[in-house]
Formats: sequence, C-alpha cells, structure tokens
Amino acid sequence: EQEEDEEEQEAEKSISNSSSNSSQEDEKHKKHKKHKKKHKKIPKWNSPQRPGSSPDVPDGDPWEPLRNYLTLQMGNRSVYTMGNEEGILFQYNGDKQGKSITIASEMKLMGATLIMRLIELGYFGLDDRLSRWLPWWPTDPTDSRSYITIRHCIAMTSGFYWIPDDHYNVKMDGRPERFNANYTDGKYQVAEKRCHSQNEISCAQEVLRTSQHIAPPGVIWTYSCDHLRLVVAVMVTATGTDYNTLWRRHMFHRTSPRMTRTRHYLDMDYWDPAAEVRSTPKDLQSFLSAYYNNKLISPESQKILETESVREARVRWFLGGSRPARPHGMPNFAFDVWLSNPVMYEEQQGQAWCGKSQHCIFAPSYFNSVMAVERLDWPTYNNRNCTWNYSKSCSFYFHLQNVIEDASWENNKRCKYVSSVAEEAILAILQGKKWEAPPIRDKF
Repeated sequence: EQEEDEEEQEAEKSISNSSSNSSQEDEKHKKHKKHKKKHKKIPKWNSPQRPGSSPDVPDGDPWEPLRNYLTLQMGNRSVYTMGNEEGILFQYNGDKQGKSITIASEMKLMGATLIMRLIELGYFGLDDRLSRWLPWWPTDPTDSRSYITIRHCIAMTSGFYWIPDDHYNVKMDGRPERFNANYTDGKYQVAEKRCHSQNEISCAQEVLRTSQHIAPPGVIWTYSCDHLRLVVAVMVTATGTDYNTLWRRHMFHRTSPRMTRTRHYLDMDYWDPAAEVRSTPKDLQSFLSAYYNNKLISPESQKILETESVREARVRWFLGGSRPARPHGMPNFAFDVWLSNPVMYEEQQGQAWCGKSQHCIFAPSYFNSVMAVERLDWPTYNNRNCTWNYSKSCSFYFHLQNVIEDASWENNKRCKYVSSVAEEAILAILQGKKWEAPPIRDKF
C-alpha cells in the first residue's frame, strides 16, 4: 500500500509538472504570437536590421538620421521619395504628395519612355528616318537633314540649334570658332520654337522652317526640345492618334495608381514634349515606380534608353553656350536623360544629383527637382548577388520635388547638394553601415 501511495504521488507530481510546463509553454506561445502580431505592424523599412548586418546600425528605424537631416535642411520646402522593387522604402513629407507643382525637364524621361513604348509596339523603328513618316521632310541626299533618324532626335544629336550670328562663327560640323560655356545672354539663352497653339504636325514644320541645322546628324549635341517636337510628329503620323491620347493610353493609364493630375499648362492647347507641365509628387511616384519595375517598357528597352548616346559628339551646346565633348569614361546624355557615374561625381566634387558609386540616369528640372534611377553592374543589370538590406538588385530610384516653387540658382545648388547627401545616406543604410549627417548649411 505504501508503494502504491508513493506511485500515486509520483504520478500526481508528474501531472502537476506537465500541467505547469504546458501552462508556461502556452504563456510563451501567447507572448510570441503577440510579439509576432506587433512586429507585423512595423513597416519593413522600419524593422530591425536583419541578422548579419553591420553592428554599427542600431535596431529601430535606420532612416531616422536621414529624416532628421531633411527636416533641418529642407523643412517643408520639398518632398523626397526613395524605393525599389520592394516598394517605397523611405519618404519625407509624404503628406504633401498631392501638392500641385510645376515640372519641366523631368518630362523628358517620361517622353523617352513613351517613344520606346511605341517602338516596342511596332509603330516605327528607332533608326527610321524622319522622311519615312513625314512626307514633307527633305529627302535630297545633299541635304543633311534627310539623314536624321528617330535615334538622333531622342539623343538630341539631330543637328538643329539656333545660334546667334553676332556671337558665334560656326563651322560646318557645328564647332564654334571658340568655346564659351558661360555664355548667359538672356536674349539668346533658349532657342526653341514653342508651339502652344499649333498642332503636332504644324509645330514640327515650324521647327524645320525656322530652326538652324548647324551640323550633320550625330556630330554635335544640342540641348533643345525641338528634337523631340520632330519625334512627336512621327508618333502622331505613325499611330494616327493625337499626342494627348498617346500620353493617356500608353503612360498615364498604365501606372498604378493612375496618373490623374498631370497636364500641360492651361494657357496651352497642346503638350510640350519635354517641359511646361503641372503634376504632383504622387503622379511622379506612380510613373517612376512603374518605370523602374518594367511596367511601362521592357528591360531591353530600358537598357537602350539608359545607355550613353553621344559618345561621338564633338561639341555640346547648352543654353546658348558651347562646350567641348567630355572625355572617355565621363558620361553625358542617354535618351532624353542625363547620365552620371563615379567618374562624373568625382569631377563635380560631389556636387551632383547622383552617381556616387553607381551608374545613374537623372532628369533634373528647371524648378530644381529631379527624378533618378541608380543601377548596379551597368549595363548587365544585376548579375552579381546583392547583399544589401531591403534590396535584391542593389539598385533604387528616388525623386525630389520642391513644393515651394523656387527656380533661383541658390535653390538649385541647395537641392543638388541635398540630393547628393541623401544618396550617400541611402547607400550607407542599404549596405547596413552607419551614416552621420553633415552639418546644416545656410549658403550653397
């Protein structure tokens, strides 16, 4: 009996311990479940660093130093958004995404994307001559304009530019007698034919009739919207559709969410292909995210669009001033967008929109805002294994827009500097490194 009593006591004790252990496990499970549920609410860009990341970066929000810096340096002046294939990773002043703003040359990246989309659909070819689609275009072999192609126009190497006769003596290949990069006479600074009240065909005919063709195609680079006005005429002719409808059908309605607040100026009847537009940071985010993630054109078309297109150009004309060609390895221009890389970044002593350690395309605006895409392993597109946090590609996009419109030169320097600082912060955070903000500056 004594032995039976001892066995019963042992059994009860075992049951009690089992119940206690079970209760402890249930309690642990509840805590784990509660922690897991709580953790799910934290956005991925605010989550603790993944195991194996740099010990220099504390747990919590790795973007907080950048957010604090932008708050002190820019205040409510601008909106900044950065993302990649994972979505939006960082956003500053996101509550101002719906603010209507004026944009200019940021439209050039959108315009080039629309052109490449129509090429993908087979409406026309990149190397088609303009004379194939425009029956009124010169075809005489002795006329250098007869050799202009779509590619020349998107690269801004068609040879058209307006040069003041009383300032430059220009040779037959577009070279001036002397270079003057700092030419700033306002009367001659911009030499474009604005077609606010003319349809796309009439506008292109105006360019042909009044713009000077100072060099054969492919020889010089001239920064002007006139090149793009010629392509727009081809687009309208080849598709049988007006330019406004092309924008909406092949661009604005193919982003998610749709771009609903991008329009030309109210005092204009027709679109400028590369400027004079009202939009919002939210619309620009929709475009840039769709572009980056291959929702608008294929990766193959992106490679063409983002590749240096003026390697053979002997002269660069910008805002009326002339400059020699850039040396090999220092990029200049792709299809409607500027290029930068570490060589260019170093040449400009860090005062660049982007390109600190990677290939970068960027579309800056007269109103001191910018859209940019940075990619690793250009142009092979991410053949290496990426070890960055929050990224499978070691690539990203960002855009900076001024919501307080200020086209002053001082603000241009401020925004370019802030863009460069933000890029350094992004590269450090994505690579799991510690980043310290530079001192706040009042003058630039």
